[in-house]
Amino acid sequence: EPKANSAVLATLSGEQIIYSKNMDSKVAPAEFTKLMTAYTVYKLYGMNTEVKVLDNLSDYTHYSDASMKLKAGEVLTTGNLIAGMLVEQANDAVYAVALQYGGIEKFVAKMNEYAKGLEMKNTVFTNPTGKEDSKQYTTAADLLKLYRAIYKERDLYHVISTKNVTIPATELSAERQYWTKNHLMSKFIYYNYIYGPATAGVSSTTDFGGYSVISSAVRGDTELVCIVLNSIKEEDTNCAMTDAVALFDYGFDEFKTVDLIKIGTLIKEAQLKNGDD
Repeated sequence: EPKANSAVLATLSGEQIIYSKNMDSKVAPAEFTKLMTAYTVYKLYGMNTEVKVLDNLSDYTHYSDASMKLKAGEVLTTGNLIAGMLVEQANDAVYAVALQYGGIEKFVAKMNEYAKGLEMKNTVFTNPTGKEDSKQYTTAADLLKLYRAIYKERDLYHVISTKNVTIPATELSAERQYWTKNHLMSKFIYYNYIYGPATAGVSSTTDFGGYSVISSAVRGDTELVCIVLNSIKEEDTNCAMTDAVALFDYGFDEFKTVDLIKIGTLIKEAQLKNGDD
């Protein structure tokens, strides 16, 4: 039984739910907000649109934020900014693109528009970074829809499937390198959560959102996604990670993927009365 308040284990490329716990309960999206932010940026601009950092970016950032340390006037591609917001969880990367689009409110409205298009019926965004707001919420079921949508956009999915990313130098900044916060994939911060089948994902740790992780994993022909929301820290253990490993093992050990029927296979011939030809 996961220690998380909410969790879901499902097939990644299909529609099957293998395990769920309070998957329709509303929770703070916290850092997972940036998944929708990145999805919105990708849908609007792709990966290769150039963005010039505006002079007023510092009006929106705080010294304690995770940051790429963007400088006014430097130019980066949307792909590099997406990498910054998903891998480093950088707030300045989020604001740089939101301001490019025409302002925070306009960008958040677009996020909600895309969420509606993905049928995320129990999700509302009020800001693009995931900062605490009682009016901003989502569910494990809705985040599953978003993650599956990102999975279909291969360039975007590639960003969260890399253990580390290198942002090329600009005229104003040296080369930047960031490591994934999905501890199931990388031992850059913690070494004891590595899970061999893990292939992609992001994590979130906040006071208001608890310990959380969204990750996908592959074993044999089976590809699963696990979402763990608002888990706890027990002594020195991040229980979001141990919850995810336990759920993945359950899915891989207790279920197998089979082909029921292949496209083009003749199932049966039937005689139709009054059929033409």
